[in-house]
Amino acid sequence: MLRRKDNNGQVTEEFKNGVDDFIKIAKRQLGVADALGRIFCPCIKCKNCVREKTFWVEKHLYEHGFMEDYLNWTVHGEKQWGDSSSMSNVHDEEMETRNPYVDMVIDAMDDDL
Repeated sequence: MLRRKDNNGQVTEEFKNGVDDFIKIAKRQLGVADALGRIFCPCIKCKNCVREKTFWVEKHLYEHGFMEDYLNWTVHGEKQWGDSSSMSNVHDEEMETRNPYVDMVIDAMDDDL
């Protein structure tokens, strides 16, 4: 994994470039973003359980870093490398069957549910 911060506590250019590449790859994958353009945030805090706009995903990754052991980006469109015991398979199955209109309705009704 790339070193996130330098000796002065600043986010390294290498890490920023890696995050930029990650966001570009995730946005190109069909079915990764919901109807509102949000993707699962793989930061230590969100752990691929919260969808955010890519702007916020980038900020979370700069601030918190990637969740531990998220090397195979299966939740973001990458094919599973090998063993299927990874927790991210739950998200893979969910993305394959999720209708984007369901997300829109849930988001619209959020305050009324």
